[in-house]
Amino acid sequence: MPELVQHWAGDVKRDLDTPDLWADLRRRQVLLTSAGYEAIGNTPFTPDEQLEVAAQLLEIKEYVKATSSLTSEQTLLVEAWFNEAEAATRRLGRKDWLLLFLGVVLSTA
Repeated sequence: MPELVQHWAGDVKRDLDTPDLWADLRRRQVLLTSAGYEAIGNTPFTPDEQLEVAAQLLEIKEYVKATSSLTSEQTLLVEAWFNEAEAATRRLGRKDWLLLFLGVVLSTA
């Protein structure tokens, strides 16, 4: 019985420590509207922005892997998609990158 309580407490802690990515997406929803998309330029990411995007993509990738029942093949595919999205920040403009990233997100859904 104590093991079950300890396991449950671990689950609760993990749930509380996990970022609410859906809430974050709702806050950033303006980018997904046509007005938000039109408002951003297709300028390149700065090196600091590339680092920030890489950190956020890593967080999302780890969350997907931790909360989904993926086969090893699916895990490798998710890794490849997110790695490609991270690498694309160095060669694509913001609008082009957003389209690529939305494709990654929809492919993992």
